Amino acid sequence: MVGDTSRPRYFRGPTEPGDRLVQPVDLAAQERRASFIESHTGMRVDRGGGRRGASPLYLSPVVSLPLPQAGRGWDALQRTGRRVASTLCSPLYWLPAELFIGGDPERCRDEDALRAALAILRSDLYDPVDGVWLDVLAPLGIDVRQPDGLARVARWDAGGRDLALDGLDLRAHFDAIPWAAQSAAALLPPMIAASWSLTARDLGGRVSAMLRDVEAHSTEYLVSACEAIVSIGHERLALCRRGGLDRHEFWRSCTRLLVEMGDGRPSRSLVGGLLLSLEAELDEVEQTYAHAIVDLYGEIPA
Repeated sequence: MVGDTSRPRYFRGPTEPGDRLVQPVDLAAQERRASFIESHTGMRVDRGGGRRGASPLYLSPVVSLPLPQAGRGWDALQRTGRRVASTLCSPLYWLPAELFIGGDPERCRDEDALRAALAILRSDLYDPVDGVWLDVLAPLGIDVRQPDGLARVARWDAGGRDLALDGLDLRAHFDAIPWAAQSAAALLPPMIAASWSLTARDLGGRVSAMLRDVEAHSTEYLVSACEAIVSIGHERLALCRRGGLDRHEFWRSCTRLLVEMGDGRPSRSLVGGLLLSLEAELDEVEQTYAHAIVDLYGEIPA
């Protein structure tokens, strides 16, 4: 039996209530969303490190969840049966190609990601208050919560013919793309600066917590935790500037030191020295760019 297709149906995806899609504050929550999407698509998320654009999904520091990249395999994922069929009711699978990241070589990926997130926010496809998404299959009479609806979507995604799914087009929901493009171009520089401060605060909090209770952790644990922090720091903070210079060399030196530690048995004092260096660097970055958060939002989020 086909349900009532006149009433919008919403579902909770990788987002939580209050998630405004832009300027993520909690790196752990952002990583959970990326991992959720990886597990439901079978595709790795590009978190900013490594070869540019190697993945079909990109996680920008100014957007809270990964979004598709043009020409990087996202289209190839369609109709392969590799996706979790119950999640195909999500608008994220059906975004118009003009919202894909990297579609215009004149724009950077972060601007594209911000543009797409703002366009989604201005559409009726996402409710940031409750953190829920419009079920875009409901108007077609498809309910993926029911076995017959789930089977229908799975058959189509594996290459079967379905005229309703073949014709699903969300472009009518996105009448604010020009506004989103203008807003993203204007907002990106201060939002990137704000993301540096927020990232440094998050990572700095982790470092300070370890230093407060350093004797409770094994050397191996401390080194492993430093590796994770340095990896994120190098991806997210290497381009922020202090004294007129970017910070690539600081993060490279940390990486080299960690490689040397991995080749032997590092002393506690050596690991402690790295933690102190990280704490000082991250505190300086947080304070240097805190003004961008205040300029954008009027206050620093708790």
